[in-house]
Amino acid sequence: MSPPQRPTDTPDLVVVVSPPAGRGGRATPHRLAARGDAGDPVVSALLGRDPSCGVCLDDPAVSRAHARVEVRRVARGGYEIAVTDQGGPGGTRAGGQALAPLRPTGVADGAALDVAGWTVTLRLDAARGFTSDSQVGDAPAPVPAPKPLPGPNAPTPPRPQISAAPAVAPDLVAWALRALPFIGLATAAYALWETLA
Repeated sequence: MSPPQRPTDTPDLVVVVSPPAGRGGRATPHRLAARGDAGDPVVSALLGRDPSCGVCLDDPAVSRAHARVEVRRVARGGYEIAVTDQGGPGGTRAGGQALAPLRPTGVADGAALDVAGWTVTLRLDAARGFTSDSQVGDAPAPVPAPKPLPGPNAPTPPRPQISAAPAVAPDLVAWALRALPFIGLATAAYALWETLA
């Protein structure tokens, strides 16, 4: 017998983490899966420096458990996102306002949080349904921690080598390059095309 399916409208929470300005790196999305039984809260995860957090921010300015994000069912049949600052020294801001410590605060779908300089965007997303090994009541699937961003002295990865050698005869290319300043780019391109055709 297959497990009962959760309601198809139960949303997952997509958390997009962007590093502080000037630090380098790019935004990293994380999908926090909704509970299989659509219980309340539907999604609950910690943001923080500790690797056990649902979303790990590898930065000493971030508290080990900095903030909790939850998706809760509301009476009207929809869902709301609530953020609870865990009382660390850095605090959490939403819409430019500091959140009161240890008090859940509702934020809009698509809201951007400031967590010690990191921008954390929260977005509800349609449920993905069950995988073959999911069971009703399972805890949300673990979200892998983002890879630490390279520091300023990290080696840059090698760039792929692109060959500049064209697939046409070298004397044809040399002629086109010599003719370019005299007859213009369009004429040279047309002459090369005519020669190859």
